[in-house]
Amino acid sequence: FREHSSWLWLHKNMFRASNFLRIIRTCTEKTFAKHRITSYKEQSRTITRMASNLSFKFRDKDIPVSCSPAVGSDTAKLAVDSEIFKNWVKRCGQDQDGKFIDLRGVEIQHVDMFGPRVGFVKINADSRLVDGKAKHEHRLPGICFLRGGSVAILLALICEELGGKVFSVLVEQPRVPIGTVSCLELA
Repeated sequence: FREHSSWLWLHKNMFRASNFLRIIRTCTEKTFAKHRITSYKEQSRTITRMASNLSFKFRDKDIPVSCSPAVGSDTAKLAVDSEIFKNWVKRCGQDQDGKFIDLRGVEIQHVDMFGPRVGFVKINADSRLVDGKAKHEHRLPGICFLRGGSVAILLALICEELGGKVFSVLVEQPRVPIGTVSCLELA
């Protein structure tokens, strides 16, 4: 493992999961410090970039927007200005029973355009569920696929023992992709 070729070797082999542990064992701390790579997570963070100081207002704060290399600054701006993104931010800003979603950053990972308008936006939101009553917060999974309205299928359970009464199973949980603290969903 020669110093001058270490970056090229590391870059080629970093994304192979089976090689990653071997890379950590064989590379010296000096080499990692020199290239500022301490983990796969840090390597993946360097791939995203800030989208020309792009941000949006949420709860009177400016929330920074970053984007993957596949998304240009102009496309990121179109995504942030789109109706589907604005509706998502609005829904995230609603409180329910003292609980609310706190956004801290958004990474735009992909944008699908339908001609001149934004069709689908895939984002990863750094978000927390904050319980104002209990003074408690925890991180929420933030991968979201933003789009317009859609069609769903409802499964009806008919109980013959109760005279044909109709039931369906629902689950209540916080959902960052639709911007709500408490959402009833079909199980």
